[in-house]
Amino acid sequence: MGEIHTDDGEITAVSHKTTCIITSPAPLLELTAGNTTAILLANEIDILLAQLRARLNPRFPAEFDGKLAAIEPLDFYVSCLSELRKKFAYNTIYFNPTRQRFKHKLNLEIARLQHDNSWPSRIPTLVELIDTK
Repeated sequence: MGEIHTDDGEITAVSHKTTCIITSPAPLLELTAGNTTAILLANEIDILLAQLRARLNPRFPAEFDGKLAAIEPLDFYVSCLSELRKKFAYNTIYFNPTRQRFKHKLNLEIARLQHDNSWPSRIPTLVELIDTK
């Protein structure tokens, strides 16, 4: 298995081997070659976090990480999807085939969450999520 990106899920080692149980209310992204949508989503979330960290300018690195870890994974995931939908909706620089596929998958994921009643009527921004922690 390759690298895995999760939005604050839990990884539990069940033995001294490399077998683990991973649980998270937000999806787990398997970052393998050829899965450009998952890789692009993980990269875009990393960009959002870097921008947020720079904006908040925490006094200590652990301060930001602690606040981030206190956010519910699904709340974080939904907030990221919402911010990325806004980013990709209006910027013409993203009109290339890879970005358009990503935008389509992003909209499909949002529709799935809405259908499952996992998409709140009011979505807090990442700043609001961090500030409440």
